[in-house]
Amino acid sequence: MADNRSTILRGACDEADPPLNWKQIFQMKAWTYYGLYVPNMLWRSMEIFLTNALCLNLASEHYSKNDYLRDYDEFLKLANHA
Repeated sequence: MADNRSTILRGACDEADPPLNWKQIFQMKAWTYYGLYVPNMLWRSMEIFLTNALCLNLASEHYSKNDYLRDYDEFLKLANHA
């Protein structure tokens, strides 16, 4: 699984971890010049994109759809066995 880095190039969006846990929300805005490092086995949810927002995601490995989990319950099962 790949580590990821995200930054907003235009506009803004919110990232929550875990999904919809608004206690830990990262507001990413292009004009702040900050990015977000997301290590593997950390669930994140990208929400509330402003119109025409552009997000750049960089990964430590080539993309493979098998490296990404899309079901939060499946993620929890794997995370609890790690």
